[in-house]
Amino acid sequence: MNMCRSSIRYEQAAVSCAAASCICANPLLLIGIAALLVIIPGLQLLLSFRKSRASARQLVRFRFNSPLQFAGVVFNGCMGLVYLGLGLWMVAVDNIHQDASAYLPHWWLVALLQGFSLILTAFAFGVRPCFLGVAFVRFWSVFLAVCAAFIFYSSIAHIDVADKAITMKACFDVLFLLGTLLLIVYGIGHIKEDGYGGTDNDLREPLNIEISSDTDHSDSQVTPFAKAGFFSTMSFLWLNPLMKMGYEKALEEKDLPLLDPTDRAHNQYLMLLEKLNSKKELQRNGTPSIFWTIISCHKSGIMVSVGPAMIASLVVIIITVLCNAPVAKLQHKFQSELRKAQDVRLKAMSESLTHMKVLKLYAWEKHFKMVVEGLREIEYKWLSAYQLSRAYSRVLFWASPVFVSATTFFTCYLLKIPLDASNVFTFVATLSLVQDPIRQIPDVIGAVIQAKVAFSRIARFLDAPELSGQIQVCGKIAYVSQDAWIQTGTVRDNILFVSPMDKQRYQETLSRCCLVKDLEMLPFGDHTQIGERGVTLSGGQKQRIQLARALYQNADIYLLDDPFSAVDAQTATSLFNEYVMGALSDKTVLLVTHQVDFLPVFDSILRKEIGDTGLKPYILYLRQNKGFLNASLCAISYIVLLAGQISQNSWMAANVQNPSVNTLKLILVYIIIGGCMMFFLLSRSLFIVVLGVQTSRSLFSQLFVSLFRAPVSFYDSTPLGRVLSRVSSDLSIADLDVPFTFMFSVSASLNAYSNLGVLVIVTWQILFIAVPMIVLATRLQRYYLASAKELMRINGTTKSSLANRLGEAISGATTIRAFDQEDNFFAKYLELVDKNAGAYFYNFAAIEWLILRLETMSSVIVSFCAFAMALLPPGTLSPGFVGMALSDALSLNVSFVFSIQNQCSFANQIFAVERVNQFMEIPSEAAEVVEEHRPAQDWPQVGRVEIRDLKIRYRQDAPLVLHGITCTFEGGDKIGIVGRTGSGKTTLIGALFRLVEPAEGKILVDSIDITTIGLYDLRSRLGIIPQDPTLFQGTIRYNLDPMGKFSDEEIWELSKMGRIGAWERGSLSVLDEYF
Repeated sequence: MNMCRSSIRYEQAAVSCAAASCICANPLLLIGIAALLVIIPGLQLLLSFRKSRASARQLVRFRFNSPLQFAGVVFNGCMGLVYLGLGLWMVAVDNIHQDASAYLPHWWLVALLQGFSLILTAFAFGVRPCFLGVAFVRFWSVFLAVCAAFIFYSSIAHIDVADKAITMKACFDVLFLLGTLLLIVYGIGHIKEDGYGGTDNDLREPLNIEISSDTDHSDSQVTPFAKAGFFSTMSFLWLNPLMKMGYEKALEEKDLPLLDPTDRAHNQYLMLLEKLNSKKELQRNGTPSIFWTIISCHKSGIMVSVGPAMIASLVVIIITVLCNAPVAKLQHKFQSELRKAQDVRLKAMSESLTHMKVLKLYAWEKHFKMVVEGLREIEYKWLSAYQLSRAYSRVLFWASPVFVSATTFFTCYLLKIPLDASNVFTFVATLSLVQDPIRQIPDVIGAVIQAKVAFSRIARFLDAPELSGQIQVCGKIAYVSQDAWIQTGTVRDNILFVSPMDKQRYQETLSRCCLVKDLEMLPFGDHTQIGERGVTLSGGQKQRIQLARALYQNADIYLLDDPFSAVDAQTATSLFNEYVMGALSDKTVLLVTHQVDFLPVFDSILRKEIGDTGLKPYILYLRQNKGFLNASLCAISYIVLLAGQISQNSWMAANVQNPSVNTLKLILVYIIIGGCMMFFLLSRSLFIVVLGVQTSRSLFSQLFVSLFRAPVSFYDSTPLGRVLSRVSSDLSIADLDVPFTFMFSVSASLNAYSNLGVLVIVTWQILFIAVPMIVLATRLQRYYLASAKELMRINGTTKSSLANRLGEAISGATTIRAFDQEDNFFAKYLELVDKNAGAYFYNFAAIEWLILRLETMSSVIVSFCAFAMALLPPGTLSPGFVGMALSDALSLNVSFVFSIQNQCSFANQIFAVERVNQFMEIPSEAAEVVEEHRPAQDWPQVGRVEIRDLKIRYRQDAPLVLHGITCTFEGGDKIGIVGRTGSGKTTLIGALFRLVEPAEGKILVDSIDITTIGLYDLRSRLGIIPQDPTLFQGTIRYNLDPMGKFSDEEIWELSKMGRIGAWERGSLSVLDEYF
C-alpha cells in the first residue's frame, strides 16, 4: 500500500498530498512505540515467572495498599479494554469496505497494542514489587508516560472531525496520558521496596512457599542478579550496591553474594554429567565432544549509500577473513605447542619448588635452575611465534577498513557512480561503526583457538583409561600412608577430618598417639595453625597426627603403610603397644612394615619381594629490558597512523566536491595515504610483540632467581599454590595478555581523543558538553576501578585456594578414598569453585556495567554535536567537513567506550605483574660464594664439627628452638643424636646446612666458621640423607646423578650398594628407564 497516496478515509480524495505526507510521516514509528509498550512488560513478566520459585497464584496476588494504586490499576485496566474494543471495531469497518482502506493499518494496530499494553501495565502495578522489581515499575511509569505523550500528539495532529473513530481515539489518548500521569505520581512518590503503597501497617503474611530441606541459610545472600527484573538486568542496576560498597571500602571475599543455586558448580556439574551420559548412549562407538556438550547445556541462554559498489566492500571483508584462515591454523598450532611447553616448564618448576629444601641441601639449585631456564627458552620460541601470528591477524583486520574504503571508492569510479559528501561520508561513518567489531575478530579467533586447545586437553584427560578391578570390603576403612598427608589448617581439623567432636574419644586418641606433650608445647594447643602440609611440625609429629586421624574415625579395618618409619624407636614401640595392640585390639589391622620386631604378634605374615595499585606496576612493567623505548615507538607509530587517517578524511572532505580535482585523482591520493599508513600499522604491532617478549623474559628471570634464592623459611610459610599461581596464571597473563591490552589501551585512547579533536575543530561548542562528560567518565572509571581491582584480587586469591585445595586432594587421594570422604572433599572443592566463579562473574559484570554507562555518555556527546551543527548558519561549513565531523562523531561512541574499557582491562591485568613483583623481592639467602672466604678444594679434610652456644629460632619473633647447644664431634666419629619427636634433631641438621641461620653462637667445621663462607661451598661439601625421601620425574640415572658427573661404572656401584632396581635386574639399560 502506498501510504503517501492514501487518505484517512477513502472518500477524502481531495486532501492535498502535502497534508497526506505529513499524516503518513510516522506510522511505522507509532507502531514501533506501541509494540514496545507490549513487548517490554511482557518480557518482564515472563522472565519474572521463570526466575520465581513460587507458583503464579502466590506471587501475582493483587495487593492494594493505597487508593492511588487502586485508582491507577482500575483506570488503566478499563482503558485497556476500551482500546481493545476500539481496535476491533476499526478492523471490522476495514473488512466491510473491501474496495478501499477505511483506516490505515497503523490506527487499528496501535489501538490494539495500546489495549494490551494497558492491561499488562495494570497487572504489573497490581502485583508485588518484589516480583517485578521496584526499579522496573518506576522506569515503566516514566517510559509509558513519554510514549503516551507522543501518541497523544500524533492523534491530535491527525484528528478529523468527520471521522468519529479517529476523533474518539484522540479523546481516549487524552485519557491514556492522564492515566499514565497517575501511575507516575504513584510509582515515583508512593511505591516502596517492601510493598506498593505509602504507610503499610498491616501484618504481612509470608508467601506460602515450600522450601526444600537442603536450602541453607546462605540463600538470603544470593546475588541480586538472580531476582533482577528485565530493566535491572539490562541496565545492570542490580550491581549498584556492590559497586558502591567497593568504592567506599576494599571489597573482601565475604562481601560477594553467592551465585544463584542453578548457576553453582554442583548443579552445573550434574547437568554436564547428564548431557555427557545421554550423548555417550547415542554415540556408543565414539567420544562426545566436551565443547558441544557444554554448548548444549546453555543453548537456552550496508548498501544504501553507494549501491552496487558495496558488494566490493563485502568481497574485501570476506577475502580478509579467508586470508586469515591459514594464520588461524598456524595460531592454533603455536598455541598448542606453547601450552605444551608451558606444561613441561610448569611441571619442572612445580617439582623444583616442591622439593626446594632437597635442592638446597645438595646445592643443586644452579643445575635445576638451568634446566627450567632451558625449558623457558623453548617456551619463548613458541611465545614469539604465537604473538607474531596474533600481530599479523591484527594488522590484517586493522588494515581491512582502509582496503574496504579504497576498493569501494575505486569501484564507484569504475561504475561511474558519482561521489559526493552525502554518500562518501555516510559510507565512512558506517565503516567507522563496523571497523571496531571487525578489529575484534582476531580476539574472537584467538579465544576460540584457546577454548579448542583447552577442551581438547580436558577431553584427553577425561578419556584416560581408569584402573580396573574390584575389592570387596565389609566395614569402614581407615588408612595411614607411609608419607604423612596433612591438610592446611589446625591440628584439631586434621584429626577430626570432618567428623563431629566427641571430647572423650578425642582425648583418648591424643593419649594413644602420644600427642599430649606435643600439644602442650604448641602455642595454641590443638588450635594451632600448622601451615601448608604441616610445615611447622616435625616428621614424627605429622605421622602421629595422621595416626590419630585414623583412630578417631573408629573404623572396622585399618590399613597401616609403615606408619612408624618417621618416629624414633622408643616412640614406635610405645605407639605399637598403645595404638595397634591396645586401641586396635578388636579391629582388623593390615600392617605393612620393614620393622620385623613387631611381626610375631600378628596372626598372619606376608613377605613382599623387592621389585616393581598506583603507577608502580605500570612503571615496573615498562622499565623492563627497554620497555619504555618499545612502548614509545609503538605509541609514535599509532600517532602517525591516526594522522594519516585524519589526512585521508580531510583530503576527501576538502575535495569531494572540488571541480578542479577529478574523481581518479581524489581516489588515488586517498589510496596512497592509506598505503603509507600500513607501514606504521605493521611497525606498531611488531614493537608491541618485541615489548611483550623482552618484558616477559626479564620478569621471569627476576622472579626465578628470587624464588631459587629464597630461604627455606619462605617455602615453610608460603602456600605452594600461591607460588605456583605466580609462575603459571599470573606469568601467563604477563606473557600473552598485557602487551596487546597495553597496545589497545593506548590506541583506543588516542583514537578517541583524535575523534574528539576533529569535532572540536569543526564545532567548538561541543566543548560545553564534552569536557563535563570527560570529567564524569574519568570519575566513573575511578569508581569502577575501586571495585574492579579488588574483584581481580579476590579472583586471584580464590584461584590460588582452588589450586592449593586440588593439589592437597591429589596428594592425599589414597587417604581420602580410604576414609570414604570423596563426596565431602568434592563438595568443599565445588564451594571453592563457586567462590572463584562468583568473583569472575562480578568482575565481568562490572565491566559491562561500566560500558553501558560510557555508551550513554558518548551518545549524549554525539547528539549534542549533531544538534550544534544543525544550528550553524547555512554555508558555515562545507558539506564535506560536516560529513567528516558527523562520521567522527558516530565513531566517537565506539572509540570512547573502547578507550575506557581497554584502560580498565589493562589496569586489571597489570595486577598480575604486581603479584609477580611481590615474589621478585623476597629477601634472599646468604651469598652462594664469598670470594674472599672460599675454603680449600679438599675442605673439610678432618670433619671436626664444633658447636658453640648455638641458639636457633625460625623467625625473629618466634621462641628459641635450640637453647644454647655446645658440643664437639671429632672427625671420623659416628655420632647418634637421640631425642623425642619435636626436640630439634632436624633443626640441628638444618643449622649445619644453614637452612636457618643461628640467632646466637656459631658452628665451626675444621676450624672454619660456616657463616663466613658461601652456601654453595658449604652445602656441596656436606652429604645428607633427608628425613623425607625425594624422587624426581626422570630416569634412575638422573635421580642418582642429576648433575651428570659420574660414569656408568660408578653409578652401577652405587646401585649395587643401594640394592636398587638396576643392580637387581643386572642390566645397565635399566638406568635409563623412566619412572
